[in-house]
Amino acid sequence: MTLAVDLQLPLDRFELKLEVELTAQVTALFGPSGAGKTSLLECIAGLRRGATGRITFNGAAWLDTAQRLNVPPERRRIGYVPQDGLLFPHLNTRENLLSGAQRQSSEQVTARLEQVSRVLQLEPLWSRRPSTLSGGERQRVALGRALCSAPDLLLLDEPLGALDIALKRRLLPFLRQVREEFAVPMLLVSHSPGEVLALCDEVLAFDTGRVVARGRPEDVLMGKGRLEGGEAGSTLALLRGTDELESTLPCEIVQSSDDRCVVRLESGTQLFCRALRESLNQDAHKHALVSVAARDVIVARSQPERISARNVLLGQVRQVDAGGVIEVALLHQVDQAPPAELDVRTAAGLLVELSHSAIRELGLEAGLAVYVVIKSSACVVSPAQG
Repeated sequence: MTLAVDLQLPLDRFELKLEVELTAQVTALFGPSGAGKTSLLECIAGLRRGATGRITFNGAAWLDTAQRLNVPPERRRIGYVPQDGLLFPHLNTRENLLSGAQRQSSEQVTARLEQVSRVLQLEPLWSRRPSTLSGGERQRVALGRALCSAPDLLLLDEPLGALDIALKRRLLPFLRQVREEFAVPMLLVSHSPGEVLALCDEVLAFDTGRVVARGRPEDVLMGKGRLEGGEAGSTLALLRGTDELESTLPCEIVQSSDDRCVVRLESGTQLFCRALRESLNQDAHKHALVSVAARDVIVARSQPERISARNVLLGQVRQVDAGGVIEVALLHQVDQAPPAELDVRTAAGLLVELSHSAIRELGLEAGLAVYVVIKSSACVVSPAQG
């Protein structure tokens, strides 16, 4: 996938102006509210008038104002999920899903409906109307309707923005399953670091209509990837007070009991977590996520002893941000052997919020070996619902 955008759009307080070429499977448009992210999404979808410039997708022009070309939204083969979902209130879930199925044979429509309903767990909701659905259920239906159209590109405008933290954690695994099963390129508008880290391959950080940083999620969040002329400092500084900073990591549930849950990260590292609320079939939950708030992590230079926290891991500092955030690579529990496949370069990274004095007194810098302490109650597992 190649999406090329060279665009200018006057807005109330500033001008949206950017020139980018996107090739990643999932790209985040990241930054504070009012930075121009939704306006860009609407331009790509063909829903916003007044823009000048050129937009091409895989070489085909969707917008070229110099040539007076503006392809209508319905001919761009885009699946668009706005912030509020916008379901048809007079249709049930199945009918809403089918309303997105255009330009397909009846066999293709049936197969797509079954696939989407399986991945998003929508079949039990088929007969219900939007007014009877919860916020999370409505978002799943809106996402499913977009997928039923068999889009070439999926645009998601803060798909979890209106939900509380518990519902966000519950729905993140569904979005990861969509990424893995449908392999459709996605642009995701977000101001949640957790969403970006869990879902995206690349980040464009926005501020007042400009892309100020670009790169891998971990790098951009930690202040790297700044474009020429961009101010120094972490991209996280744009988001202070907008969302709690947390790390959200893919994992597999390996043990679940009444008093605890044990997960294995993709690197092989194990974490002891808060007990799940319900009993689960572990074989059915390979796509779980574990979330850890940055303020709930303790870093030490020497190994802690005789403490109640269940997770004491060996780690290595990857980078230190001037804003008081560090990224630590999680290696292994101190009382367990390191996983055979563990590589510090690809080990799961955890964001940690520390005071400037703590960073200075501990002498934290990239490459330093540290111990990472996390209570099991601070590790929240979000299994895919099945």
